[in-house]
Amino acid sequence: MVDDDPPALNLPASFEVDASSPTGATVTYSASATDLVNGSVAVSCTPASGSFFATGATTVNCTSSDGSGNSANGSFTVTVLSASSQIANTIADIIAGVYGNQGGFTSTLQSASNALESGNTNAACGSLGAFENQVQAKIGKTLTAAQGAELIAAANQMQAAAGCN
Repeated sequence: MVDDDPPALNLPASFEVDASSPTGATVTYSASATDLVNGSVAVSCTPASGSFFATGATTVNCTSSDGSGNSANGSFTVTVLSASSQIANTIADIIAGVYGNQGGFTSTLQSASNALESGNTNAACGSLGAFENQVQAKIGKTLTAAQGAELIAAANQMQAAAGCN
């Protein structure tokens, strides 16, 4: 019997991660392959899981070969969201009512976004700190503790992505 079937790749769907610094994030993912004859076979992906991915979209290309020389190729995209993208997503969640009526939050976050766009990291960091203070003040009033914790975690992530000290 001749083995002419390539391995079956099991790759993640394309996904997004938040940047953990102004330049990107370390990204991990899981990729595997199985072959009808050889069972589990190695997968090689570039960039590898655990690599640093720059902000923006990166295509990960993967390949696997079985003992008979049959190979399979596949890819997926990892998008690392910049501080500005994270701010835009948080504003969208606030506007959508995910956290109730928190209109004041959007103007503070928009100020941070505008500052980043103009290259003024210090002003952006100040606005993100002000946002965090606004959230703290609303916990137990118009925000639940869980909502507050989620928004504070988002503020910390945006500050890291913006390069705030």
